[in-house]
Amino acid sequence: MNKPLLLLILSVSLLANKAFAQNAFYDALYLAQNEKNIALLNQYKNVVYFTPQELQQVNLVTHFIKKPFSLYQHKLNVAVLKVVMKKLATSSKAERPQTVDGSLPVIGSLIPSSFKKFSNFSGTKNADFYQGISKYIAAEFKKGVTLSFFNAFEKSLSKIGELQILFPTTYQALKSRDPFRFPALGTQWKEVFHQDLQNIVKNFVQHVETPRSEAASKALFLTSDFAFKLQKNPQYQHLKLGDDIASKLINKFHPVDLMNYLDMKYFQNPDGNHQKVGTLLHKLNVLQTSLRDTTGNTWINFEQFNQLGAAQMGIFVGLLYQTSPQVFADMKAKVSVNNEAHPTKCKRYLLNNILPVYEGLIQIQEFEKSKGKSLYDQEYGNYMQHFANLLQTADRKLMTHSVLNPAARDGKGLTANGGAGSESILQKTLDVYKSIHQKEYNNLIPNLSKILLQMLNQSEQNTSYAKMLSKLDRYGSFMIGVVNAKDVNQMRDLIGRVIATSSSYLKKRTALRTVSITVHAGYYASGELLEKTDTWGLNTGLTIPLGLEYTIGFTSSRKPRQASKDYFTKNNRQRFYRGSSLGVFLQVIDLGAMMNYRLFDDQTQTLPDDLTFKQLLAPGASINYGLKNTPLTIGAGYQYMPQIRRVKKNAELSNAHRVFLRMSWDLPLLHIWAKRP
Repeated sequence: MNKPLLLLILSVSLLANKAFAQNAFYDALYLAQNEKNIALLNQYKNVVYFTPQELQQVNLVTHFIKKPFSLYQHKLNVAVLKVVMKKLATSSKAERPQTVDGSLPVIGSLIPSSFKKFSNFSGTKNADFYQGISKYIAAEFKKGVTLSFFNAFEKSLSKIGELQILFPTTYQALKSRDPFRFPALGTQWKEVFHQDLQNIVKNFVQHVETPRSEAASKALFLTSDFAFKLQKNPQYQHLKLGDDIASKLINKFHPVDLMNYLDMKYFQNPDGNHQKVGTLLHKLNVLQTSLRDTTGNTWINFEQFNQLGAAQMGIFVGLLYQTSPQVFADMKAKVSVNNEAHPTKCKRYLLNNILPVYEGLIQIQEFEKSKGKSLYDQEYGNYMQHFANLLQTADRKLMTHSVLNPAARDGKGLTANGGAGSESILQKTLDVYKSIHQKEYNNLIPNLSKILLQMLNQSEQNTSYAKMLSKLDRYGSFMIGVVNAKDVNQMRDLIGRVIATSSSYLKKRTALRTVSITVHAGYYASGELLEKTDTWGLNTGLTIPLGLEYTIGFTSSRKPRQASKDYFTKNNRQRFYRGSSLGVFLQVIDLGAMMNYRLFDDQTQTLPDDLTFKQLLAPGASINYGLKNTPLTIGAGYQYMPQIRRVKKNAELSNAHRVFLRMSWDLPLLHIWAKRP
């Protein structure tokens, strides 16, 4: 081998070794600096999602730090490990165990570590235990109620076909999710929920046109037979029309093009279900075409319109009639005598019927000019409303009998004078689209509920329908909250407002009977009897008993002053929940056992420094009254406290019996059963 080649090989080798040494140096610094965090990775690997390669590195680095000179099947890749650490640091608070302040807990405060002590409890200081157990309960409670909420969400969608119809993407995502993995309310669920909310009207229409067998079989109202009948319902045709109009405006159709399109689809080529609405759309299109401008504007201005004198008015309405004699036959009857234009009648018709529609056209034209490029962005909702107003005006002024607002049939919640039908389905459909486009999702579910009320021809007093609407409101509000949440704080508020409510005291106050595993955290005062000395003393302190509770919710036939949930009995009588309850609580342990002291007793010492499992056992029973519309409860009962105090220093611990009064915060951890009408 010649000398230059040898020098080249040596140089490359030295550079490679230098580069490797430099990488090893910085990798060593990194691993040493993050040793504590690395030790936590194994505890999080089933909570935060890691790829198979990342999990491989998590397992490898754990063993490597303990035994860096062992031979391993795979190579340690610190770059992958850094990705893992970054993913852990940037994961949402809902995805990982949390401390009270939301930061990553240290090992000493994690409950798995505390559970090792919990098995024997000798040597555990009170403060250390409470710090660990309180953080664990807070984190696990949030995880537990979120998992329970998602399970209930999936169960409701699987039972109620209407929810499957409105939220098909969400239903499929819930069915395919891992039920044993904590759902992170991040980008994935945002996209799933947004897709269903954005297409909620189209999902409804798609099912009516082509019923899905699974959803139809579970539907309370939207069965396959009902969907077939609904296809011929004029109200449903107005829903489709609203969907059509909104979709075209979203795709930036100009109003002139839109009116030509609607005329062609619904009048010139009707499918048999659009005859009446097709006539309206044809009349409107003929009129707007007759008023088109040739000097730059879309339609003629008011100065040009005023040029219609007495003679011109008769000719103008005559030309409208000649365009489509059958459609304008009703107009002919109002403005002519013996086929001749009647000047007074023509003028009256022009001013009372045509002028309001013309003004609607001009409002659209001026609005379009004033908004410019923002028309289809910020101002889309108002733009669509102008078009809706134009249709409503044309319906009132050009049609003998209203097409968009037909007189509602009496019965099943629809009053003879209009009632639920007082606002047209078309308007409600456009309101839904306005909410979607402007992302004002808070108005989406109420507007959709109004549509369903008319489409399904139901009454809000129908218990099955009311139940379906309640589920729609509950889960729809949750989906809206996830989509609208802009940061972790808003997501946390959502969990507290919507999800945690499903496991809150409200279930006890709005059910006839419940059984739950509950914590009553609060303050108490009691008389305490020590067995060793057979002496009584006053005792007070914090208490956190955990146990099983059976509650009875109070109801009334009178509507409370404050808003209250109601239900209907089998005899169809309306009753209201009063918001209060009475419960029997059987407690097993008290996590606040040592956080109390005896009053006016200098001889008896307070609590032991070390905590044992026996001292957490606190069997007892109490009767609790849940105050109206609040999680506060007042309770009275008995509690047995084993080995809780020393009478004298270094003496044996004494058992205690307590008869107490307690003010507590009602915190259900798990609802086992609830009875509702």
